[in-house]
Amino acid sequence: MILPLIGLIASVFLCSLVAIVTILLHKKWKLNLINVVVFNFGALCLFILASYLYGQIFNNNGTLETSYAVIIYFFTAFISLILGGFLSLVFFHKIFKI
Repeated sequence: MILPLIGLIASVFLCSLVAIVTILLHKKWKLNLINVVVFNFGALCLFILASYLYGQIFNNNGTLETSYAVIIYFFTAFISLILGGFLSLVFFHKIFKI
């Protein structure tokens, strides 16, 4: 029962690290808690969508049976986390003019 909680904590930690690196690399954004939370929220939303779509396309009774399928899933997850977080910050800063 505790293993999913450990996975959630590790995922949020890794996503926050990616958020911090992305925010620090962008010249106009400042590193603060709001930007990290917005990045994580956008990353989570796109990650859920990408995982659902990946499952619909490569569904094999709900399992990833080949090494190729697992590697492509992890690559898709990483790209969706970066893209979702970045786009959410872009829209957040355009809407609120921060």
